[in-house]
Order: sequence, then structure tokens, then C-alpha cells
Amino acid sequence: EPKDGERGRKIGRFAPTARYASLTMTYAAAPKGPNMAVQWEKENRLIHPKKVVLVGEGLNLRTELALDVPATDFQTDAPNAKPPYFIVGWLDPNDNRNALKDSSVYLSDRQYRASLVQARDDGRITIESKVEDLSRDWQSLAIRRDQRATLQVKLVRGRQRASAEVDLTLDSTPPRAQLVIGPGTEISKTKRIAKFDLSVRGSDTDRRGRDGSGARWLIYGIDETGDGRPEQGRELAPEDIRDGVWRRRGLKVGGIESRHDIAARVVDRAGWLSEPSAEQMDVRWTPDPRPTQPAASAGMAATKPAEKEAAKPPPPKRLPIFGAIKKGSTMRGTLTLSPVVPKMTPANGTLQIGSGTPTYNFGNLPDNQTYTLKFDGTVGGSRKAMTWEGLKPKRTKQDELPRK
Repeated sequence: EPKDGERGRKIGRFAPTARYASLTMTYAAAPKGPNMAVQWEKENRLIHPKKVVLVGEGLNLRTELALDVPATDFQTDAPNAKPPYFIVGWLDPNDNRNALKDSSVYLSDRQYRASLVQARDDGRITIESKVEDLSRDWQSLAIRRDQRATLQVKLVRGRQRASAEVDLTLDSTPPRAQLVIGPGTEISKTKRIAKFDLSVRGSDTDRRGRDGSGARWLIYGIDETGDGRPEQGRELAPEDIRDGVWRRRGLKVGGIESRHDIAARVVDRAGWLSEPSAEQMDVRWTPDPRPTQPAASAGMAATKPAEKEAAKPPPPKRLPIFGAIKKGSTMRGTLTLSPVVPKMTPANGTLQIGSGTPTYNFGNLPDNQTYTLKFDGTVGGSRKAMTWEGLKPKRTKQDELPRK
């Protein structure tokens, strides 16, 4: 015999309960792109959610509620007695009115569904019925780009109340990173190794300055190719953060005298990757004292020091050319960057685009020359060719390219 309070039990007395059993977010396509650092699915289902971070602009958000109220509470003959009911809605933490939005009232802790299975010529019909937990769709909330919300269900049972909440964050805005490099210290003259201190401030707010999902981890290190993506380094854990700032002491750099590019990128809890923040770090080694020349012997001329070898110019930096073309009708076709140089990405200097707001990204380009970008394809279904000249590689986005 089931114990009092179990689901599926006999009618009895027990404490009413309310909780969220699951939360499911569906998208038209899995969120992805150059600024997405994690793998997302087209449908994401979470069991017994408490705090949830999702990418916004979805198709639908569905919640399933696990509610239990004694059956006897719904069976009362008292003239003034009010049966229990449930209020379901969501709160906006940025709304000072604390008003429940998109609220609905349910008079039962279950929902009944009936469907016609078969209708016969003799007039007999077959109906299938199901009794299920309550579910609720939040389409108007799911389509939002950036939003913090508290999903709430409240049981009103006379003077008694039971409730459950889910803290939901929809985040479609990448975070920002700000890298600061401190002075260096030479720690080995013989092996030529120096160390530097660096710090990165990661901020994550939406277009209106409201808090997003929050910065989660950081990638940093030496940018060898100039594309803004560190080739070395490691992720820093949340315990490395102090007041929203990551600090790394003693980043070691060795080798020849040169100017190093240090880059850092921040990833937020929704998986968005920030644009790179980069700084240059000059390594100049302290020269060792020259050995003293021996005194010239009588009748011998002193040996002249060898002519100092002319310093070779430093090699050009490898930087990216990336940005966007002005928004308008859909552009479909090929973007070609010339001249094509060794080790550039993509290797053939071409990209396929098909968007009303097309973007481009060509990496690992020597910065001692200019480049030309050409488009060949269709704009709004009509054949079109465009050319943009004089593009220079740099660490930041190019100015938005006009449509010609």
C-alpha cells in the first residue's frame, strides 16, 4: 500500500508541494558562429532547473511543473471555502514594480488531455485520455535577445502558500575583455627569460548596460599569428577572479629581443567569446659587460673592435583583416582578398557569404602592405560586383564597408 504523500497514493493528507520538473528551450537552428565558444544543440532540456543560462532568440521555452495537492482539498462542501489554485508567471528583476508577467491561473495540479483515436461506422468511437503534469509555453519570453527572468509558480491554499522558482538568463551579447600588462622583470641573463604580470577585466552586459550571464573563463597567451587568438596559455578558473579581474603573475617570455603580442579573450556563461584584447610587450635584454681589450704590446697596434653588424629590420607583424559589410539586401557569392600570401587563413583568400549583414575574417596577414577585397555574386537576386581597396591588417575591426 502506498505511503501517505506518495504520487499515485490513496486519498489522504500530506503537505502540498510545487517545483519545476524540467525546462526545454528550442531554436530554429543550434546557436553557433565565430563568437560562440561552446557546442549548443537545437533543443536543450534541463531536469529540475534552479539557475539556467541560455542563448536568447529561441523559438519556444517550455516548462513542466510537478505539483501535488491532497485530493481532499479540492473536495469541500463548505459554502465559503475556496479550493486551492496555482499562479504561474515570471518576474523581471529590472522591474521595480515586481509585477508578475504572462501570468496564468490553474485550478488543478494536473492537466487532462483527450484525443479521438477511432470513429466507426456503427457510431462507436475510441478516445484516448491522459492525465499529465502541467506544462506551460513561454514563446514571448523565449524570443527575447537579452533578458533576466525569475519563473515562478505559487500555490494559494487558504492562508498557506507553496512556491518554486527558476532563475533564467537569456544572453545573446558577447562579453568584453580589457588586457593590461605590467612592467617586466629579467630573471635570467644566461637563458634570456623575462616575466611579466598581466591582468584582464571581463565585463558582460547587454546593449542597455544590464548584467548578462557573467564572465566564466578566460583564454590568454602569446598571439603568434596575429589573428587575436592566443596560441599558448590556459583557462583561468573562477577562483582566480578578484573583483571581476583575472590576474596572472609571472608570465614567462624567452628568446630573442622582439615585440610580443599578448592577447586575451573572455567567455561568458552562455558560451559567447569576446573580441580579442591585445597589448604589445617589448623584450630588450640588458647587454652583458664587454670583456676588456688586452693592452697593446710594444711595437704592436691595438686590435680594433669588429664592426657592429647592422641590425636587421624586424619581420612584419601578422595581423587579421576582419569586419562587416553595411547591412542591406542579402549578398550571396564570394569574397576574395588579394594578394594571397603564405600561411594566411583561409589559405586561398576566399570566403563564401550569404547574409544581409555579411562578415569577413582573414587572418595571419603581414602588416607591411595593403590588401584589396572583392565581392562577386548577387545582391537581392541581382548580379553585382564590388571592390574595396587599401585595407590594412590590424587588431581591431575594420570600419564598416559601404555597399558600392
